[in-house]
Amino acid sequence: MVFTYLFIYLFGTVCIYTVYDQQLFPVYFVELFPTEEEGNRIYGILNSAQVFVEALFLFLAPFIVNKVDFDVRLSATVYLIGFKVSSEIGVIVFSSIVGRLNDVTSYEATFYILGAIVVIFVIFSIFTLKNNDREQKFRP
Repeated sequence: MVFTYLFIYLFGTVCIYTVYDQQLFPVYFVELFPTEEEGNRIYGILNSAQVFVEALFLFLAPFIVNKVDFDVRLSATVYLIGFKVSSEIGVIVFSSIVGRLNDVTSYEATFYILGAIVVIFVIFSIFTLKNNDREQKFRP
């Protein structure tokens, strides 16, 4: 049952962030600059830097997992099913809804609504994703 709750939590948080990051933030960011060309140029630099930092952490992830001593099969299953599947399904579900919401309201209203949705899912996770094994510790 915990895996189902994790799936629901990821669905309501990661998916919302992904839609925000792909659909809303680039447009909002570009509008902060005097010209669209300058905004797009700076956003391209920012996005490129983000990709390199993410690649660095993806390179380091196996070393961290081995140090913490996670069960490799479990962490792979949780990542593939819990994170990737819920992310893709959520993006499909939320992208058109968020796009429509942004069309009929403003950026501010859309951001507040998305934030409220994430808060609801976080509160849900506080009550459903509990560590029942209080003795479980990470080994150094």
